[in-house]
This record gives sequence, C-alpha cells and structure tokens, in this order.
Amino acid sequence: MPLRPPFLSLYDPPESSEGSIDPLSLQATYENLAERIYPYITVRMSRPRFLTAMTVGAHICSEFIDELAADGITPAWLVFEWHVVEAFVRCGETGFPGIQKVQNALRSGRRVGAATYLKTPKVFGFTGVYRRLARGLQVLTDDLDKSGFELLSAWEKEQGLKGFWAGQQGSGAELREELRKAVKDAMAKGYITRGPGWPCWEVITQHLRPGGTKSKEAECIARRLFSTGLRPSPGDPLAEQMRCELLAHLQNHGRPVSRQEEPAFFRKVMRRATPELRERLESIDAYEGVCRFLDDAFRLILHLSTERGTAPVTEKEFAADQRAIRLTELLPAAVERLEQQMAGMAWEGVIPELITRYHGIRSPGELLQSVLTHHEEAQRHKPPDGKRPWFDRCKGGIVVRPLYRHSDPPPGDDVYVYDYRTASVSSFLVDLKRLSA
Repeated sequence: MPLRPPFLSLYDPPESSEGSIDPLSLQATYENLAERIYPYITVRMSRPRFLTAMTVGAHICSEFIDELAADGITPAWLVFEWHVVEAFVRCGETGFPGIQKVQNALRSGRRVGAATYLKTPKVFGFTGVYRRLARGLQVLTDDLDKSGFELLSAWEKEQGLKGFWAGQQGSGAELREELRKAVKDAMAKGYITRGPGWPCWEVITQHLRPGGTKSKEAECIARRLFSTGLRPSPGDPLAEQMRCELLAHLQNHGRPVSRQEEPAFFRKVMRRATPELRERLESIDAYEGVCRFLDDAFRLILHLSTERGTAPVTEKEFAADQRAIRLTELLPAAVERLEQQMAGMAWEGVIPELITRYHGIRSPGELLQSVLTHHEEAQRHKPPDGKRPWFDRCKGGIVVRPLYRHSDPPPGDDVYVYDYRTASVSSFLVDLKRLSA
C-alpha cells in the first residue's frame, strides 16, 4: 500500500506514541509542494456544503461569540456543529466528520457533548477541517465576511427560508430562533438537550445535507474558489493563481480525477500549462519519482521480514531479490532528475538530504543500509523525544516489529506516494456542478 498523508480518521483520531506514519520524514515536503498548487485545500476536504453550514452556524452563534458552554471549553460554533452532526446521523446521512462518535453516543443513550464527541474537534470536526479554506476564500473569519454573507443570502433564498438573515417573520426567522434557542440551552448544560422527537433534526438535514448544494449556492462558492483576487497564500503570492489555473484544467478535463489518475493528469496539464504551473507540477513529479522508489524499497524490507517471521532478513537476501535489483537500477536516474529540477531553487530540508543520501547508490546492499539509516534518523528526530524504528537490528540482519508487519509486496506502480488533493478537489467540483460525476 502507498504511504498516505496522515489521514487520521475524520471521525476520531487515534492516539499513538510510536510514530506510525511518515517513516522516512517525507511528509512536510509533500505538503509544501501540494500547497503551491492547491492553497488552503487539504485531502480531508471534499464537500463544499460544509462552508455553507459554517456560515449558517456563524449567524446562529453571533450572540454567543465570546461565550463558552457550561463545560468551560466548548465555544458556541462547536455546539452548533454538534447539532448539525446529530441531525445528519438521525436522518441517515453518511461520510462526514464525527459520525461514529455521535452514532455511539445515541446508541448508548448518551447526550452529544464534549465527552461524547471528537477528542480534537477543533481539528477533526467539519469546522476544524474546513476553517482554513473558509478563511482562505474570505468567507469566514471570526464572523461572516462579505462573501460569507453572500453565500448565506444565496442559501436562504434557494432554501425558501425567508427571514433567516434578518426578520421577525417567515420560516427562516422561525428556524433561526429555534436553532439559537437550542444552542443556548446546550451551552447552559454542556450537551445537546433536544431529544429524538425534535422536528429540527429533519429540517437541519433538509437544508444543510452535504450533497444538497443548489445552483446559486454552488456558484457563490465556485466564484470564490476560482478567484485570484483573494488573500495571497503566506509566502507564495502566485499560489492562488496556480490553483485557479489548475482548477480550470480540471474542469476542462470534464470528469473527476481519482487518486490513481493524478500523475497522468498532472503530466497532461504540464504540456499546456503556464511556465509557473508547469514548474510546480514538474517539481511534484520529480519528487514523487524518488519517493516512489524509496517507499517501495522500505515496503520491500518490511514485506521480506514479514515473510520470514521471526528470522532476520540479511543484506544478502535483500540484494538477491529482483525487486531490490530493479529499484537500485532505477533510483539513480530519479535522483538525478530531482537534482536537475531543483537546481537554482531555494529548497531546504529533505530534498537536498535525499539527493546527498541516495546520489551514489549503486548496489542493493547500499540501498538497504541507506533506507534503514534514513528511517532510523527520521524516527529519532520525531517530537517530542523521538520514536522507535519499525524494525530491530539483530545479528545477521533486521526483523520488523509486529506492529509494522507488511504482508503485501510493494506496489511497484506509477501512483504517487502522496495524495496531492486533486481527487478531493474533483469531489468539490462535482458538488459545485462544475464536473459530472
């Protein structure tokens, strides 16, 4: 299996002290490269409707913006999020942050609150996931921005919720006041007080379900997503322009691009992209060329050790494997390409280290020792006090630790090791009616 960015579940991130992701410390450079083409977007983002839910919540919670719930830790916007997620769970919606925790709470007869919701909701709840994009698109800061008001107004009109923004009459005004009262009561108790018979569960889902974006609402979000006149990405004033150009190429592609199709899509775009975008995509492709071989080599070590059980894998056994021989033959050209691609660029950290570490590899044995040492150093430098390697060195070779046994052989394909967000952006454009599913 290819390495993924640290996609700790959208529902409930696990706790680990082992350093069980990013075994070669390649993650940070991947994120920097991805941010240069899709600023403010992450792989966790796929449903733009959550931006609308956040604007609705900002309006509902405007009276409680500086208050905390009775638990002393939960802000009003998160109390509103509890209500939205519970509504979705009760009405059978799937595929959104927090679903498992809320399902478990309801099955056990417990109220949804800080004790029964996500452990780190400000990161893994839908507001935490999408807040960065909302701010980058200037939809929402601590309150509604102008674009947030435009989005809320478009939603209000399309949903037939007259009076939601401002007014004393109409179905929108009634819903606004009912939701504010529900949030206020939940803040006073520290958990949701409404029971299963509350009619607003269905109303919330009807108007905010993730796949229910209508045309004017979708156009409002798309206009921001395709705009270059926004707040520049920190340290990279061209990033917004790159995102818009790449989104236009994706829209012209006419269909969603999957995780496996991303390399071919980028290479297709390179042929007709502006020089600035082409350079950024070529940098990704060159970096992934090295990452792919290193990931395969590391996975091969784990796989061979797993097959051996408790017996050590020796350098001689690794060197005799045809996959190791092939990786050793292909790696030098990939390293040379990366070096040429990054020539004259102010890249620091892992890229110069990769070039230096793997430039002179000429035998499978050298590859094995370089990858093992690379992993040991990566684990040793992980905060706060370092992590154990995934394997133990012993007389005659290495043995993978039980937690990291790897039955599957390395894929040996051309798929990028990391997900550069195009699949998530594709889902966005489908919901925004810019691509056909």
